[in-house]
Amino acid sequence: MVAVGVLLEAPDPATLSSAGWTAMTYLTAVPMAACYLCWFAALRRLPPATASMATLLTPLVGVVAAAVALGEPFGAREALALALTLGGVSLAIQQRV
Repeated sequence: MVAVGVLLEAPDPATLSSAGWTAMTYLTAVPMAACYLCWFAALRRLPPATASMATLLTPLVGVVAAAVALGEPFGAREALALALTLGGVSLAIQQRV
């Protein structure tokens, strides 16, 4: 991804402020570390196919977190989309059991 971004976007790292570099470093290290810890904990407890299906719930967490933390709009369309996503993941997990 980084190689494709560098080839297609021609970034200029000098334009990024020190706060930007700090934020990028933090976002690279802390949330990714938490994600990997959670992923490997899930793999210890669940079969890999079941654990990987649970990653499909990421959009659900993101939309709800954005609505709560950032005040993003959350209406009937978003609720329906999340319900369909949750229903699809539930069906997929039930078929694996």
